[in-house]
Amino acid sequence: MGRRRRQRPPGPHDRWLEGLIRFLAQTTGRVISETGFAEVMHLVDERQEWNRRTRDLIARARPCPLPVNDSVPSVMIPQWHRGTTWARDAARAFHDEVAERVSAGVSVCPRTGQAHARGSYFTTRALEAAGIPVLELHADNVDARSTDGDALPRTVGDWLDRHVLAGG
Repeated sequence: MGRRRRQRPPGPHDRWLEGLIRFLAQTTGRVISETGFAEVMHLVDERQEWNRRTRDLIARARPCPLPVNDSVPSVMIPQWHRGTTWARDAARAFHDEVAERVSAGVSVCPRTGQAHARGSYFTTRALEAAGIPVLELHADNVDARSTDGDALPRTVGDWLDRHVLAGG
């Protein structure tokens, strides 16, 4: 990853891990290599670093370069194999693929922005022209702070009274 691993002073977690290694060795009757354990933990850290870099790439990208249903398995399957070179390499390969998609301007949803808004406008007008009542709500379904909580039910109720119950 181009960076030397940081050496940190021993802390309470180190004593806990040393105790865990001793417990596992005594319980299983196997010799557990502290060097091997450290190598596995280093691979875990590297895989996690590649995941962090990929997350940051996706978070900064405009437009979004891939759908969530493609990203979840690409992160979770290596997660289940953490501590292996395969997991680290899979996380790096996923990062590189996402970086290529971002560089190429690949968009998971090419119809965004104004083109999408115009499409919604024309869809609404076409439905209304066909006699189908349409209620357009402009609200954030994720963050209710920008919406007046009382206005939404009132708007829907008024629309139902005028356009559905009154027959148009």
